[in-house]
Amino acid sequence: MARLHADFWTRFALYTRPFPEVIDTLRHFRNAGVKLGIVTNGSAVVQQAKIEQLGLSTLIDAVLISEREGVRKPNPEIFHRAVARLGAGISRTWFIGDNPDDDVAGAVVVGLRTFWRECPDWAPPTIACEVIRSLDELLPLVSDGQLHRR
Repeated sequence: MARLHADFWTRFALYTRPFPEVIDTLRHFRNAGVKLGIVTNGSAVVQQAKIEQLGLSTLIDAVLISEREGVRKPNPEIFHRAVARLGAGISRTWFIGDNPDDDVAGAVVVGLRTFWRECPDWAPPTIACEVIRSLDELLPLVSDGQLHRR
């Protein structure tokens, strides 16, 4: 059973695909000088394989994976580490996530501007945050200078 489980997670990453707007949106952010990070819970091997498969590694400035960090979302420490690694300030850092508890609640507690990307897998957050349906909804805000830049 352990081999089957390991095989599943090894192959799972190979079938991971980004939402249609993600790569172009992240490229736009990079070209605008916005620093980008990933904070994710899970196995370092699995999560890193997914990041590679999605083509995100060249677009991201900092990757924090809970197994490597020794702390998981929603613990505020992992969010503070991400902000520090990006060289950003809390008030100028945004967090976008789909999990109302791990992502939204964790980021709100830290004081990050928090967006919940609507996801049919989760009930809407009970904590106040901004809601988007697609990552590219954030593009108009880049020109406003609201995002932390490199």
